[in-house]
Amino acid sequence: MNYLEKAKKAAYYIKERTGYNKLNTAVVAGSGLSFLKDILNKEIELSFTEIPYFPPLTAPGHKGSLIFGKINGENTIITGGRYHYYEGYSMEEVVFPIRVFKYLKVKKIYLTNAAGALNEDYHRGDLMVVKNHINLQGTSPLRGPALEDEIRFPLLEKAYYNKEEERQKIISLGEKYGLNIHEGIYTAICGPEIESSAEAEYMRRIGGDCVGMSTVPEIIAAVQSRLDVLAVSVITDTAGEYNPEVISSENMELLMGKLAPGIKGLFKEILSE
Repeated sequence: MNYLEKAKKAAYYIKERTGYNKLNTAVVAGSGLSFLKDILNKEIELSFTEIPYFPPLTAPGHKGSLIFGKINGENTIITGGRYHYYEGYSMEEVVFPIRVFKYLKVKKIYLTNAAGALNEDYHRGDLMVVKNHINLQGTSPLRGPALEDEIRFPLLEKAYYNKEEERQKIISLGEKYGLNIHEGIYTAICGPEIESSAEAEYMRRIGGDCVGMSTVPEIIAAVQSRLDVLAVSVITDTAGEYNPEVISSENMELLMGKLAPGIKGLFKEILSE
């Protein structure tokens, strides 16, 4: 059974278990952002381990489940966690949920993540709407044989083209929800090691505004699968600084707990439109 056949089988299982034949929106909850599930009128939750071909998750703070429900009457799915390349998964596995979303007829994907600030104007607790990206992971989820019915050489600018108004609308909602929101360029590295100060300076010089270990493979797969995608980063630390306490899981939880009401309000309004 090939890769896309596995994605189709997983989607079929999900449809059979949930009764959801078509989903309007998917939200991928990044590190510390599992509270996003609270914005749903939850109807059913499936663990990754019970869905065919979904590998188990190992990243801290990532539960590994798909939560189904409605927002403003629209069928919506929120993932409790994601796969990271640094965990040892293949890139095909990292973006497998995106492939499944296509067969669930998802129209729009929102990706969220925790990231370190490169831009000196960004501070811990800020948000950044991704206006472009730099891929420093050294590989691509599209590497390998061409996939049937998928674009072989997708134009990645499609992820960002003609979306200035959408990004600005999200930024303008920041004040309403007590959030300081920027737009900028997300830089993806493999991890799991945290970047050195020299690496942070390099990424800053080539145009990066923040850095993280996810999201870009999913953006690439979404563009190839002709899915609309938008990403938002939560700034949790300053890249390249030696400050072990700031990046501890305890401090991450405290920060996300403080931001949770505003982020939930922001996404509920975005998804209700």
